[in-house]
Amino acid sequence: MNEYSPSDLFLEAVNAAVAIDGPADVANVLLQITTALFEVNNHDYVHALLQKTHRRIRELDDPRERAYLLRLFVTLQCRRGLIDAAVETLPFIDDPEQQAVALKELAIAQAQAGRLDDALKTADEIEDFDDYEAVLVAVGEEQIRQGLFTEAQTTAAQIESEELRIHLLQNFAGDKVDVTKTNISIESAREIDDLFHRSSILRQIGISLQKNGRMSEASAVFKETLNTVLQFGNTYSRTNSLTDFAVDLTDLGIDGSAIKVFRLAIDVAQEIDGISFALPCLCRIAECQTAAQLFNEAFDTVKIIEELRDEIYRKSPERGPFDRDFAAVLGKLAIALADSMEFEGESIPLFQKSLDIARSIIDAQCRAVALMRLAVATGRGTIGPGSEQ
Repeated sequence: MNEYSPSDLFLEAVNAAVAIDGPADVANVLLQITTALFEVNNHDYVHALLQKTHRRIRELDDPRERAYLLRLFVTLQCRRGLIDAAVETLPFIDDPEQQAVALKELAIAQAQAGRLDDALKTADEIEDFDDYEAVLVAVGEEQIRQGLFTEAQTTAAQIESEELRIHLLQNFAGDKVDVTKTNISIESAREIDDLFHRSSILRQIGISLQKNGRMSEASAVFKETLNTVLQFGNTYSRTNSLTDFAVDLTDLGIDGSAIKVFRLAIDVAQEIDGISFALPCLCRIAECQTAAQLFNEAFDTVKIIEELRDEIYRKSPERGPFDRDFAAVLGKLAIALADSMEFEGESIPLFQKSLDIARSIIDAQCRAVALMRLAVATGRGTIGPGSEQ
């Protein structure tokens, strides 16, 4: 049993801190203790210590040290959701450089808390253009989170930095924002040095063009996207990007092109150095093909996986992790077959293939899981024994 409670230990730490020589060091340590109190959710003591820390910092004689620690204090308040308190602390920072950093952090915190009007009002006080655009990204992210896609498009269009605009659209907008209305042109996308970013934004432009009925333009952009992805030096990244691209194409109903891109992904996956790295990529491809109801394509991928699996089995006893992935693929494939009424005519032989593969899994637990999922599929009544009756 500990002699002291956490509160007692924190109080002892505070007492030690106030005995430190040098007021700036005292304030700095108190700030660290306050941060730690937040980490352990000790709310009984944290607010009293916040006031003590704030007072200690404001009493410092050195204006640079005072401004720096007050800025750290604002950072702590923002990160802990004490936004109104941070607003009250801000005027005490009289160093322009530290105040600029605090303004940026406050505006971003306001945006992330959903206080978009407050965030934009604070942003108007920011003189540094890069900091101002960082706040716009935070505002755009929150607009997307709230489903305000039209407003997010307007915000994205105001961001001059190509990199920041891409970050906003890639990571948060997906295909819900019309990229063609955000000042991102094909020409500007071509100027992006990073191949991954370039291909991602080209893909988003193509998706928006396709959804707006501009099919021929979309087709040209998709072709350029594919050529960009194929330039990736890393085969693992190339495989995953090709898979993502194929999924986008299936979502748009362009199955013919999607099949070709999936096949390219499979070819590249087999070039990955090390079967253990290639197999998860192939399993993901099979799952994506299954989700798109490209069942014959999925079984062709499964056949490749089987061959590589057998090679692993010959070389290594460590089969469990991969068997689990493989069992999951088979289960999803079987259940997708069961749910696909239009595929019912061919589903019985394909189901039998799934059953044969499941029975070949060496790991007993994984074999049981795969068979269990196949049993679920059978129970849905569209495939399996008795479905022909």
